[in-house]
Order: sequence, then C-alpha cells, then structure tokens
Amino acid sequence: MPRHSLPILRILLTLAACVGILEYRLRYRERAILQTGTVFDHRLALRVQSCGLKPDRTLGWVPTEALSGLPNRYRTQVTLTPGGFRSTGSTENANSPWLTVGDSYTFGDQVSDSDTWPSRLQAQTTHSVVNAGVCGYGLDQSVLRAEALIKELHPEVLILGVFYLGLQYDVQASQAAPYYLPKPYFRWIDSELELETAHLSRAEPWTLHIDAIHSALGRSFLADRILGKLAPKWWKTPLTEKPAEATAQDPAALACAILKRFKERVASRVPRTLVVLQYGPEPSPDNFSQMAQLKACGEKMALEIVDTWPSIAEVKKRGEKAYQELWSGGHMSGTGNQLVADLISSQLNKSEGQRPKRSLASF
Repeated sequence: MPRHSLPILRILLTLAACVGILEYRLRYRERAILQTGTVFDHRLALRVQSCGLKPDRTLGWVPTEALSGLPNRYRTQVTLTPGGFRSTGSTENANSPWLTVGDSYTFGDQVSDSDTWPSRLQAQTTHSVVNAGVCGYGLDQSVLRAEALIKELHPEVLILGVFYLGLQYDVQASQAAPYYLPKPYFRWIDSELELETAHLSRAEPWTLHIDAIHSALGRSFLADRILGKLAPKWWKTPLTEKPAEATAQDPAALACAILKRFKERVASRVPRTLVVLQYGPEPSPDNFSQMAQLKACGEKMALEIVDTWPSIAEVKKRGEKAYQELWSGGHMSGTGNQLVADLISSQLNKSEGQRPKRSLASF
C-alpha cells in the first residue's frame, strides 16, 4: 500500500468507528441493539407493545391476556391480567365490579399501572375496578366492547371514557398511525345504525408498507436521527401520515347515534353508568364543538356526564407549570389521572336525587 494512502485509511477507519459507536449508542437507548428490521418496524412494535395489543376479528384489536413487564417506548410498567385488562391492583373475578371502557386515556397510555385513572379510582373505593380501556379505540369500539363485557362481568357501575379523537375514529373503517388495522364501524343509514365488520377478515396486522429509500436508510438508527432532524415531515411519513379509510359521515352526529345505542344496550342493563369526556393538552375549537354536541346529546338522553375540561381549565389558570404537570406526552400523567379519578368519585357519591331525570324517549 502506498505510504500516502495510510493517512486516508486512518481517517476512513476513524470515521467508520465513530459511526459505529454512534449507531450502537442510539440502538442501546432504544433497546434495539440486535434489531434487524427498520427503525419504523421497531417503533411500531414498541407502540403496540406499550398497550399489549393483538389483532381481533370482532373489534379490530384487543389487549393480549396475562402479560407483564412489557418493553415499550415509554419505559412504563404495563401489566395485563388473564382477562386482558390493564391491572388496577383489584381482584379481577370480584362480584359486581366497576367496569371502565374507553380508549388510551382510559387504558392509561404513557403511565404505569398504578397511575391510570381506573387505578387511582380503585384506591378510593372498596369496589373492584376493571380497566377495559384499549389504545386507539373510537367510541364505536368502546361501546361494542362494553356490550360484550357487561354480559360477562355484570358490573354494578360502568364508566365510558370518551376522548375527542375517538369521535374522528368513529367515521373510519381503518385506523391510521400507529396501528394500521381495519376496525368495525357504523353507518348511519335511514335513521338506523348498521354495523360493518366484513372487512375485518382481510386484516394485515402490524404491517408497514414503506418505499425502498425508507427501507434502506431506515435500518440505521443514526440515519434516522439525522434525517429526522433535516427532513422530519418526509422521513416520518411511514409512521405519521398513512391515511385511514374514511366513511364520509359527520363525527358528532354519528357519535350521538352511537351514544343512543349505548343507552339502549348498555346503560339500560347496568345499575349505573357514567360517560366521562376527556381532553388532550391542546384541544382545537372543532374538538370542543364536537364534545359539546356529544355532551348535549348525552344529557338529553339522561346519561350522567362527567366533563373533565372545566376542572382542567381551572388548573390551567394557575399557570403553565401546573398545567403541564397534568400531561405525560400526549396523555394524562398520574397527576392528571388523579384529577379524573376525583371527578368520577365525586359524581358517583352523588345521591339518586341529584341524577338526570329525562328519558330516552325525549331524544
């Protein structure tokens, strides 16, 4: 080898070593040292694992039974019981439990088992609280899950958690990021709800379809870090911008119709039900409008509604620091979930005479 080539070789070897070290450090931080697929596949797997999900031919996806210590992107403690429920520390087979259904805000995504609002509610009562929330659910899936579970668990109280994005999911025949799965959905036809499930048999669970460039460069966590900074919108497309299949229906009107079904098929069969309206850290005017319509619809049907926003707004008045303590990423923190649990507990402690009186006939 010519003598003048040695400095160039040393530089190349040094650069290669630096790249290798940086790649290793990034993989170590993401717990992906031996990951052979793309960074997109890895993060999708972690996202699914953080909620312990598996495909389901009836509801689209449900939690897996009897899992604990799941590795996930938030490094939280996620424990799923033999019944496929998030652990609240209660006895799952207790008689007449309090059953909670809903989406990731009910499940308690981004916090550990003890910091979900069903767990915080469990700590305030002698009743057994079952957390049947499922990440990514729309109101439609939550109501369908409630219909099935009340036959199995015979709850004394059922609490339906509703997050505003769930109203958008109701008008979709498939979920977008991060699940990419078909879901059951309702069509509002001639004043009747028609449930569509036939397309669920064609599910391709947890599959990403990405182009050759993303596939090649996505195998490097270092390339991911660099491209995520230089061209974030283009680079993160596989995990953030895959569209869901929409059904061209009005979210608020459809949600009201689904709530009527909830009244008829769930609330009428359970001694007491609550509908809890939940919000993210940055709700839009459209989000508020849709939730207000849903609240008005529920109140007209004499459903008990717990709207968490007024209490959240009071915290916001105390300052940005107090407000941020309510959140853990895009979901509620233990502090935020304690606020929700307190509101629910307060409502459940109200006497019979303080509850709504109007009937479904007025709807």
